[in-house]
Amino acid sequence: MIVHRPRLALSSLFLVSVIIFGTLIFSGQLATLQTEPRNSVTDRIVAQDTLRPEIYGWGIDGIVSDGEAFTVWGNVTDTESGVHNVTAKIRQDGGDPVVTLMVFNSSFYTATFPGVELNHTYLIWVEAYDTEDNLALSYSRSFDLRIDLNPQVDPTLTLPYVVSFSLLALAIAIGLSFVYNKRNPRLETGVEEETNSDDSSQNE
Repeated sequence: MIVHRPRLALSSLFLVSVIIFGTLIFSGQLATLQTEPRNSVTDRIVAQDTLRPEIYGWGIDGIVSDGEAFTVWGNVTDTESGVHNVTAKIRQDGGDPVVTLMVFNSSFYTATFPGVELNHTYLIWVEAYDTEDNLALSYSRSFDLRIDLNPQVDPTLTLPYVVSFSLLALAIAIGLSFVYNKRNPRLETGVEEETNSDDSSQNE
């Protein structure tokens, strides 16, 4: 009987080698997977825009008065996330503001308001938001259109005018009196002649 033990031993040795080699490869891959960083797309921290828009300037074209429309304009930019919207606000007598969306005309953001009413106070300003909801506020401008029914007269301002007009009136009166006397010279001489005639009649 022939026994092939060397072949069996070689087969067993080959099988053990394959198992060991496979274990080493699997362990290396596992270690590699464990040491690799996480997905940079899902786990990275995205930088958020925290800077507000820039309002470089704003103004009013027209006169803020009764019945006259005026336009509010603003120069607004945002270099981070971009400008989302710009609004002009007007508040009457400290109440809730009226908000008007400003439209970009390739140079500035503008909004037109109808004429306001007299005898009220108004406050006007501009607000701007970027796409991250950062808010920028402009300075405000106030307009007092109230009618003063009891104006206070400043004597230091009116006294020179009163004195000047009084002196002018006096000078005119003196001038007219002088001219009148020049045109009527017999008024005084007639009285004297009448007096002299009375005296002469008494002497006779």
